[in-house]
Amino acid sequence: MNRDNQSLLKPIKLGDLDLRNRVIMAPLTRTRARNAEHVPTDLMLEYYRQRASAGLIFTEGTFVSDGAQGWYGAPGIYTEKQRKAWERITDAVHKEGGKIFVQLWHTGGVSSPELRDGLPALAPSALDLGQQVHSIQGVVMSGLNRDMSIGDIKSTIAEFAYAARIAKEAGFDGIQLQAGYIYLFQQFLHDLTNKRTDAYGGSIENRARFLFETLEAVLEVWPSQRVSVKAGPMMNEHGLLRLYPGHTTERIQQGLSLTVRPSTMGRRIQGRFEWHINTWFPHTEPYGGLIKESRQRIQ
Repeated sequence: MNRDNQSLLKPIKLGDLDLRNRVIMAPLTRTRARNAEHVPTDLMLEYYRQRASAGLIFTEGTFVSDGAQGWYGAPGIYTEKQRKAWERITDAVHKEGGKIFVQLWHTGGVSSPELRDGLPALAPSALDLGQQVHSIQGVVMSGLNRDMSIGDIKSTIAEFAYAARIAKEAGFDGIQLQAGYIYLFQQFLHDLTNKRTDAYGGSIENRARFLFETLEAVLEVWPSQRVSVKAGPMMNEHGLLRLYPGHTTERIQQGLSLTVRPSTMGRRIQGRFEWHINTWFPHTEPYGGLIKESRQRIQ
């Protein structure tokens, strides 16, 4: 194989970032921050340094607050100790010529009281999502969570914005919102897990409100060229988090797609969200057309 002829290995400009190649490393939960303060470790530094030859790295899911936790051993990015530890990691990646985004994470109702000082997990509605949770004692099942008040929602948006600010101070090249799979944003988007009757439930626009308000908040910290959203209709098909004909996440996918259309569900951010990296690509119909569009953009 002639490496010089491989498009994957050629440089590419993504937004305002010059990437050394077109290899993007997806977020992978490694659970190597097994300490009481959720501080990134030396092993994590070596892990990311070794992979800095990728064009762009997305870190493992990283909690935006103590209340966001739902997976034992995952790191955080909301304290000074955590910032200093992440700064060592971004420095190591940059010295190797790499770029790195941090994935901001809140697991919502996919959590356990033992990870939250005995408190129930927060979620859009008071339901048991029927999910496995990786706790200190091993894998346990989620229980009945507490529905978020309007104040809880506003506080959580502020936590994402604060974590985004810490990420910038730690030297990251950008951030990604984990808005896919089974976690908090998806719980708001999904009919089966969002039974609210206020401004954050009911219609598609209302269920998407939390995501877009959080996006607006982090755009006050980062330019739009450095903000990514991981979104898509992928589920684990357990408990309440499963696909069904009324699922609407593809509407979010289209609004935040690589083709940069004005968002019908995020009217207030039109003109500001200049590009979008989506690291989750649908692989089955009826979403296959988005794969084609994405591939065309990197050829």
